[in-house]
Amino acid sequence: MLKVPNLTVAALLLSLLGPQLTLAATPGSVSAASGAVRVEPTNLDQVSVVWSPKSTAVAYLQRKAAGSGIFNIHVKELGSSVAARQITTDGDNVSGFSPPIWSPDGKWLGFLTIEGFYKTASLRGSGVSTTVAVGQTCFGGNAGRTALDGKHYIVNKRGGDISLLRIQPNGSFVGLDPIGTAVRVTAFNSLPGALGERRITADQSSIAFAVNLAGGRSSLHLLTGVGNILSGAATAPTSLGSAGVTTLTTGAVFDSLGDFTSDGTLLFVGTRATFTPAQDCPPNSETPSSLFGTGATFDIASVATDGSGARAAVAALNTGVRHEVLPSPSPDGMRIAFVRDEGSVFQVYTADLAYSASVGVAGGNRTVTDGSGSSVTIPDNALAVSTNLSISLASTIPDALGVSLPTGFRPVVVARDIRSTGGSSLNQNATIRIGYADEQIVGLDPASLTGFRFDTITNSWQRLTTISVDQAAKQVVFVTSQFSVFGLSGTVPTVAAAGTTGGGASGQGGGCALPVRDGARGAWEDILSLLLLTSPLLFLLIPRRRLSLCRRRVERR
Repeated sequence: MLKVPNLTVAALLLSLLGPQLTLAATPGSVSAASGAVRVEPTNLDQVSVVWSPKSTAVAYLQRKAAGSGIFNIHVKELGSSVAARQITTDGDNVSGFSPPIWSPDGKWLGFLTIEGFYKTASLRGSGVSTTVAVGQTCFGGNAGRTALDGKHYIVNKRGGDISLLRIQPNGSFVGLDPIGTAVRVTAFNSLPGALGERRITADQSSIAFAVNLAGGRSSLHLLTGVGNILSGAATAPTSLGSAGVTTLTTGAVFDSLGDFTSDGTLLFVGTRATFTPAQDCPPNSETPSSLFGTGATFDIASVATDGSGARAAVAALNTGVRHEVLPSPSPDGMRIAFVRDEGSVFQVYTADLAYSASVGVAGGNRTVTDGSGSSVTIPDNALAVSTNLSISLASTIPDALGVSLPTGFRPVVVARDIRSTGGSSLNQNATIRIGYADEQIVGLDPASLTGFRFDTITNSWQRLTTISVDQAAKQVVFVTSQFSVFGLSGTVPTVAAAGTTGGGASGQGGGCALPVRDGARGAWEDILSLLLLTSPLLFLLIPRRRLSLCRRRVERR
């Protein structure tokens, strides 16, 4: 059995990866909305945490036993009481230097082995498949999530330049020589230091990279227009001053790259006054103290990607007495996973995020945006006093069963808690945008999505004036004059008689169009409707009174 050297977190610190998306305004600051929660408590090292594409699970490397050089990939479904699943075996020889790479389709996890092979492990239990030899035990970069011109890439390094390795949606490589056929997107003549870590946005349009400087410091930079470079519409940059390269930090401290928020406007980093990494994947040691020494701790901070140089510690997340490293924001932008030094071991934690900004009484429309596509826009004089406005996940969804919703509306599927330090009432309507993902509205008609505000006095959901449902941007826009918890709800698609286009009542035009009932009975009738499509015999067995002599089919409006 081959084993890796004892794993230091220099490798871990320098080999994080993760996911993302794209939207507009940059939030003023980001903080932990609630206390951090340990994902799967154990006395074994857990490192290199990455999110699933749907933000429902995390994958990480866990040491087999104290002092062992063997690591395996574990997957934990968040919100589930079921223990984390180990999806690799000791014989897979997982490299402890490189984080797993979640495939774009969310069904596989790619990983490097200690012999320099790249393999993919199925989350469905179908085992591990060997792909190709790459001659590396660490990529030092991550993978994109949304296809760029139909292609997916892992960002890597070749010599002193950034290169892209093409992968398929299932995470396996395209071709037998991914390193040899890698596409370079930079052509640097010289840099002020060694090229360090790299992170690509989910849409693969931009790449953040570090340059390791003398004195244990690093500078961060952003390469934009990656698609144009790949297509030949733009040339690869030759220096940090080339078009398309923006300097984010000038090197006052050492920043270890974490990942982008889902909107691409912030970059999470592990930051410390000074630190000197040997390389992307240095030899590894056993304990936090042997890696980091004593003195200053690593803390998690956010850096704006607009080139303003704005950076801030993630409030309520850093302990100040222990190392918090390897920050990985979730694809939906509303949570963060990271690794915390517990003294003798490293453990994976998650926390909800809150995005906030100071908003004055006047100054034109002001927008506070979170990392998921949700935002609140305040017009002039809507506020009585200047305030701090925040957006976060609702800790719990009020009236989770949807009892107070109008007839036909299913329970709220997406919720945001929008708060103001200046009170909950407004002098004018604010515009709210709440983003959603396709998997959050399964079974609902997207065109029916509606905004609701939870009234804490009546303990009920109040329907708001919905301006639009942007199905392309996956956002619902509505207005409100009071802050509270806001949610999205909708109805199921129209149920029409087979052979009709809907719209007729039972007995008219040879068909019927029956709205599916709210609650459990509606869901049960949905199942019956689908069964009737494929089983005429079942139709004869079901009481005709119940189905009003309609052989129904589900039809989206």
